[in-house]
Amino acid sequence: MSIRFSTNRKPLSCSRARNSVADEYSTVYELSKTSGLLSIVTNDALFLENGPGPNELLLISRDSTTIVDDKSLKLLRKIDASQSKGLTFSKDQSLTSWFEGEKTIIRNEKTGATVSLDAGKDPVSAAFSPDNTLIAVGEAVTTDPSVEGSGYSVVRVFETATGKLLHTLDTGHDGYGAVRPVFSPDGKVLAVSNRNFETRIFDFATGKERHVLPKRMTQEIAFSPDGKTLAAAYVDGQLGLWD
Repeated sequence: MSIRFSTNRKPLSCSRARNSVADEYSTVYELSKTSGLLSIVTNDALFLENGPGPNELLLISRDSTTIVDDKSLKLLRKIDASQSKGLTFSKDQSLTSWFEGEKTIIRNEKTGATVSLDAGKDPVSAAFSPDNTLIAVGEAVTTDPSVEGSGYSVVRVFETATGKLLHTLDTGHDGYGAVRPVFSPDGKVLAVSNRNFETRIFDFATGKERHVLPKRMTQEIAFSPDGKTLAAAYVDGQLGLWD
């Protein structure tokens, strides 16, 4: 389970697992100023995140992807359905990426220009570097559907301007695991969480592995603003802080 407040501390979102990891939903509650009670705004969100802009919430449900005001929940804009899968924004919103078939698409929001990446047929997550020059795309592939856990995971790093592949990072395991890359604030380190295996830390300049965190099954990871601490939320409900 994960919980997020909006920037003004209302509304509140809470994700809850249902019968399986793939069947996880988020409920958005609104906190009453007078009674202090929570009222449900929506409960069919598959994903909810602060941003992409100030005072905005990104809300992805089964039928739509929308951006709403985090104070009033007023609809600000809708995202085209073809761009909803793997939707990722750069920090300054100048770049947007999404998964389209077996391609990962990057769009420059200022010029409208797009770059198409060969980032694998089964991408699951993406992250822009702080300076927008790079994008890391995680892929998790099932090789034999009849064998539970069969497959592999990999993270590829590309230049956003040219689509040039710079690094292919080995996640170190034979087996399926949904991976999520996250850049450190200075862009020098790339952390890769794994839903089934350990989180790995890579030096971006060399592409070499720095550390393997000993605990398995990571749900989410995030760097502190100074980049000195990595927080990891695990499937079993524990939270780890790593130096």
